[in-house]
Amino acid sequence: MALEGTLKEFGIADIFQLIGQQQKEGVLELRSEDGNLDVFFYGGLIVDARPPNSDPDKCLLEHMVRTGLLTPEQGSRVRDGAAQALSKIRDYLVDAGIIQNEKVAEIERLFAMEEVYSLFHWANGRFVFVPREVIRNADSFSPVSAEHILMDGFRMVDEWPAIKKVIPSPNVRVIKLSTPKPKAKPKKEKNVAMESENFLDLGDIMDDEDEGGDLPTEEQTVLNVLVGKMTVQNIIDRSRMGAFEASKAVASLVSKGYLKLDVMTAQRETGDAFFGEEAKPRSPYILLAAAGIITLALLVIRYNSMQEGLLSPWYLASETRKAQIENGLHRVHHAIEVYRLLHGKLPQSLGAMAETGLLPSDLVFPENNSPYVYFPLMVDGEHASYTLELAADLEK
Repeated sequence: MALEGTLKEFGIADIFQLIGQQQKEGVLELRSEDGNLDVFFYGGLIVDARPPNSDPDKCLLEHMVRTGLLTPEQGSRVRDGAAQALSKIRDYLVDAGIIQNEKVAEIERLFAMEEVYSLFHWANGRFVFVPREVIRNADSFSPVSAEHILMDGFRMVDEWPAIKKVIPSPNVRVIKLSTPKPKAKPKKEKNVAMESENFLDLGDIMDDEDEGGDLPTEEQTVLNVLVGKMTVQNIIDRSRMGAFEASKAVASLVSKGYLKLDVMTAQRETGDAFFGEEAKPRSPYILLAAAGIITLALLVIRYNSMQEGLLSPWYLASETRKAQIENGLHRVHHAIEVYRLLHGKLPQSLGAMAETGLLPSDLVFPENNSPYVYFPLMVDGEHASYTLELAADLEK
């Protein structure tokens, strides 16, 4: 029976888990409106990932230039030299002593994993696993297990929203401020209500290692590579940490006062998709008229909302609480699947996942105050499936 279907029927976690457990060899072809990707498996482990019909040599050379290991001029010379030597780009770089094999393998792994992690943001799509021989380059990076991908992937899904609140676009320009002296932060009281609702804020995911001491390695790397006029995307490329880790470090440095973001410059110069269509000069009269129309529309919306009670503090607080709890429910589902993947069975309770670090303890302890009700279902003495629901008083 062929392994194929839709991502709504069979999630990425299930697909990777099945391929890994059966130690399959072949190519997982994924097609979606969000993009197209081929993931290569060898013995159930991931050995490569790239868009279909892409040229690995061309991609590698582009990545070398993007990460700053080669200048554009050097990249052109490498391409011409490899063509004259009838050699692959990878072999030419290593054999000519231009870049060591370990560094080439590092870049290959970085961009393959970036492609794989992008799958966690796909809303829908189709997949098919094609069993076939996969020729793996022994000099490339070590194969990556499904467990590693899922643990990191779910963590990124949880933390990305908080990062995007600080960084609305990868094309935002980053400005280094005069480096402040790290100092200990005053101890703040915990907000028990927010913690119990699993409210994920930027402060919850940023390291506190700079309190009175050195910055975390990732943040120091960002400061080291930031030279001149650079965007967040430039930093992602030059730091070679990946989009998530680099963006997280930038967001943390912004919150600590080391960096600031020039959002308007990105809007003017790049016409970034995050801001809509490319910015074009507008007549001041058009802008004035638009401002008047927007103001009038907001007044109408505000009046109607007040009539319906949509702007009342109670309503806003209720909607915020609802969003927080639903986000937490999604997070618990992910944690259960990762636990099953790691241990080969379902957890006996949410507390078991808190003990292993898959869930924050304040989300599930004490369990009688948790907004989530977890029931593992027994079949032949083993937990075969489960139900996860909101507590009765939260379902409304």
